[in-house]
Amino acid sequence: MSIISNRLEFESCLNKFCNEIKTCTNEPLKWELETTKSILKQSFLKQKVLLAIPKRSAVNEDVAVVDMAINGMDLEEEEDCTVRDSTEIIQLEHHIVYSTSYRVPVIYFKATFSDGTPLSHTEIFQYIIPDVYQDAIVSQNDHPMLGTPCWYIHPCDTPSLMSTMAFEPLDYLKVWLSVYGPIVKCRIPTSMFTP
Repeated sequence: MSIISNRLEFESCLNKFCNEIKTCTNEPLKWELETTKSILKQSFLKQKVLLAIPKRSAVNEDVAVVDMAINGMDLEEEEDCTVRDSTEIIQLEHHIVYSTSYRVPVIYFKATFSDGTPLSHTEIFQYIIPDVYQDAIVSQNDHPMLGTPCWYIHPCDTPSLMSTMAFEPLDYLKVWLSVYGPIVKCRIPTSMFTP
């Protein structure tokens, strides 16, 4: 099965995936099934993940040490603060939507620093996409259901890749996500593949 023929099939796959992920006890994943408010009532999956990365600039570390000295923090608190001050948080939001053009799922994602600043194309490849996937075709476009700017993995190769694998039709989403998810730090537990 290389494609999902229509939106109804996609939503059946979404429902099966959601039911399986809820029963996965070893890794509580926060997936939400969202439905658009439009007349068409289209569904998609949404997940939010927080990533800790090395701080982009070391300037703040010096400021933190000075602040600790002024506020009279002890050594143990200083070590704790240094670890926090050496990292920065990225909020990564994944959306799995159905492409009517390619008839396959597509991962749309948004990535912002904790201050709300969106990551640039260079920062997406620096912090989100692992080195082994640097050839991935990542583009930016409006989310097909929300109309907001998002990054996405282009689905042009999905049908040919999925045709090389054997799986039950309702497992399409799980198998697809196990291949495409790691490109943008969207992982699923391996226990979803064990009986």
